[in-house]
Amino acid sequence: SGQLILAKEKGFFRDEGLDVSYRLLSSGTIMPEEIMKAKEKPFAFTQTPITTLVLQEKGMDVKIVAPLADISGTQQIVVRTAANIHAPDDLIGKKIGMAKGAAVYIAIQGMAKEFGLDLSSVQFVHLLPAQQLEAMEKGEIDAMACWEPWTSKAEAVGGTFLFSGARSEIPENEGDINWLVDQSVLMTFRENLEKYPETIKALIRAFRTATRFINEHLEQAAKILAEPLGLKKEELMHILSLNKYSMTMDNLFKIGLLSFREL
Repeated sequence: SGQLILAKEKGFFRDEGLDVSYRLLSSGTIMPEEIMKAKEKPFAFTQTPITTLVLQEKGMDVKIVAPLADISGTQQIVVRTAANIHAPDDLIGKKIGMAKGAAVYIAIQGMAKEFGLDLSSVQFVHLLPAQQLEAMEKGEIDAMACWEPWTSKAEAVGGTFLFSGARSEIPENEGDINWLVDQSVLMTFRENLEKYPETIKALIRAFRTATRFINEHLEQAAKILAEPLGLKKEELMHILSLNKYSMTMDNLFKIGLLSFREL
């Protein structure tokens, strides 16, 4: 949601002749349901392609307009230090908190494939981010599969980062990996594409300006985003640095889309 908030706060939407309001959700996994039950549908929304696929399956003609960012690095597994989890095999018989249908599961699948781990031996507990953090603190789960800023909050209360979609800290297997290509995207209904193409183009231009701003003025972007997201500037600089902000629809984007379809 970084580019969305920045485009609003910096007036990039207004510069394109658009009057935009937005609402943030704590988890993308609940977005399809929120859109389905909304009396007034949003003109456009930002989430991963999972939302596109779920809404299409429910009969809503939703289309991806443009990629926004590769957020694989912020999709993370953090383990409770007391659970004594160091290697993938240590996850056997353990409880992992995860929002149902979350993209981070693709990263877990990638890890399991590489290390020959049978995921049926791991217990997944359906919890939203705030619930995962609470369960982690109480010792009710051994790990959480989630995203920033919740994973940093988990580390702050005694959790240990194990791996993300883009980085492994598994002992003796540290380094950059590619277990997940997770793109956030701008999407809308086909009807809007056909009826309001100029509005869609204006949205794309505003998001493009916001994308450039993040890449060229990271610290300033973090300062602007801090209040709307309820985080400290330093926390946001760390999170923003893990994401790759780009609106290029390339082959890597297609690979990520195929993995979502498989999920």
